[in-house]
Amino acid sequence: MKRILFALAAVAASAAVVVHADAGHDHADHDAVPEGTVSLKGEIIDITCYVRHESRGPKHVKCATFCATKGMPFGFLEAETGRIYLLLPDGHADPTKDLGEYFGKQVQATGILTEAVGLTGLQIATVTPLLITQVLGPNHRL
Repeated sequence: MKRILFALAAVAASAAVVVHADAGHDHADHDAVPEGTVSLKGEIIDITCYVRHESRGPKHVKCATFCATKGMPFGFLEAETGRIYLLLPDGHADPTKDLGEYFGKQVQATGILTEAVGLTGLQIATVTPLLITQVLGPNHRL
């Protein structure tokens, strides 16, 4: 009886294993629809720390850098609306690759928006650092 239960458990466990191969992986059947190129002002954020305790800005750079090495999700916090866009990679690459120098800074990001399953993602193509007055406007009082 123990052998049968063990065999059933092994079959169930092996059936639950999903292997995902990057080579030849086709996204043609996915439902996401590219929305177009946009240019947004704001900050690249570590979504987990931002959602849990609103961590962002220069004081959070060290933590954000650590979280990026652990594969935590990152997003773009749009300054004008407060909306968060999930950072999407090009293919299956790390979405934060080459973006670490911009953590904690106000930037202008240009890229492609994609919406699906209740999320809006941003695949960043270019990033330009901004002065705070370029984000808030010249008449904003800090």
